[in-house]
Amino acid sequence: MWRRAAGLLFTKPEITPGEPLKLEIQAFLHAVRTRETPRVTGSQGREALGLALEIQRQMVEHAEKAGLRDFFVAG
Repeated sequence: MWRRAAGLLFTKPEITPGEPLKLEIQAFLHAVRTRETPRVTGSQGREALGLALEIQRQMVEHAEKAGLRDFFVAG
């Protein structure tokens, strides 16, 4: 489905019911078995992991500045 808003064009992605990580692994295994290109490439996965780690780093940095040094410590 396409939507326009203030000069922007949006595409609503198809959502598959299920647990996201399990679905991603199943899709990857399907691509390996059929030799198709995976929906998410290794480079895209590495970029997503890098972004997640950067967000986590900034959250910890902010917690320390806010005096919440132990906020992200388990236990």
